[in-house]
Amino acid sequence: MSDKTLEALNLEFEKAYLFFQQGKFILDASFKKSLFEYLDAHFQDHYSEHDKLFQKFNVFWLENNYIIRPFQLCDIVFEKILSLVYEWEKTNSPNRVHKGTLYYFYGMICILKGEIDKGLLLMHQASNEDGNLGRNTTPSKSFILLDEENPYQFFRAKVVETVNFLNEYISNYCATTSSTFDITNLRTSLLKKAEHKEESFFFVYCIYKLEKIINRIDERIRKNKLASFIETTIIFELCKLCEVLLKKIYVESLIKHNYNNKSDFIHYIDYFCNDNLVSLNLRQNNLGFLNAEIKNNFQNTIQALVNNSYTHHSFISSPSPIEYSIALTYCLRNFGGHKIEEQQTLCNEFEKIVKAIFNFIFFMIEKKY
Repeated sequence: MSDKTLEALNLEFEKAYLFFQQGKFILDASFKKSLFEYLDAHFQDHYSEHDKLFQKFNVFWLENNYIIRPFQLCDIVFEKILSLVYEWEKTNSPNRVHKGTLYYFYGMICILKGEIDKGLLLMHQASNEDGNLGRNTTPSKSFILLDEENPYQFFRAKVVETVNFLNEYISNYCATTSSTFDITNLRTSLLKKAEHKEESFFFVYCIYKLEKIINRIDERIRKNKLASFIETTIIFELCKLCEVLLKKIYVESLIKHNYNNKSDFIHYIDYFCNDNLVSLNLRQNNLGFLNAEIKNNFQNTIQALVNNSYTHHSFISSPSPIEYSIALTYCLRNFGGHKIEEQQTLCNEFEKIVKAIFNFIFFMIEKKY
């Protein structure tokens, strides 16, 4: 039996594509009418049918899997289709349409345009849509968890590129600490563990944001006040990630030992360094001393910590590289959380600082996750 709603929608689709080839994007009232009639008849179909429907719109910007249209046009196409689907859902609530494919490709376009926040939000929406159907191995899930091993994802090249970027930091950590930690350890210990879902999402968000700044923005234009503010924000987010990961480890122990009122970063670090599996010499009093140092001479103190050359009788003797990384992270967490001001050292040493913070993150995950 023929499906008249599908036939009508296909005719409207062909008309819209013909206009598009002439440089016009027109989804008029007759297209909307046909789309709504199709959804009225097919909203209960298997999700794969909805996937097929939204995959058809890839022809507006892809040919033989190659991008042939400007991203701005792609954005308009997906935004319009999504708005029509939202309108149908609002009118027909609680009936819904599966929008995983639509979100995925729209998110991909945004990320290719450099709109990381919007793109990741769309990717997470795609993953939520798929997850609601019990689909746990999907292109969107692979994207938000940096899983380049899944071959069934259109945007795999971006995932591979970002994993390679992350691997540079992991390699630096291993060279610094003589560790054998790798991306597989990161996945099994953090990224793929359901109990660490929030931390995983924030970690990956930081990676995508950082990759954009370092690889997509020429270093020569990152030497000004605004760059300092942007880079300070990234540093602060990474330091916040450290704090969240530490808190996740020790929150139950802190409560058990009546330390629950000591819930700031300095106490988490003290508890971590004193852990039998960690055994570092850095303590709360050493970090407290650094508070005064960065207030009195921020530039020189941070520069010395970055260079692993800071010395003082109130600090520990012969600090290891990882202890320097932890001390630096602590100082920058306090500064980033309470200051909005230009600091030239942060611009000049941004990539070294980021490496140091990641060293702390990987060390923490390796030891305690």
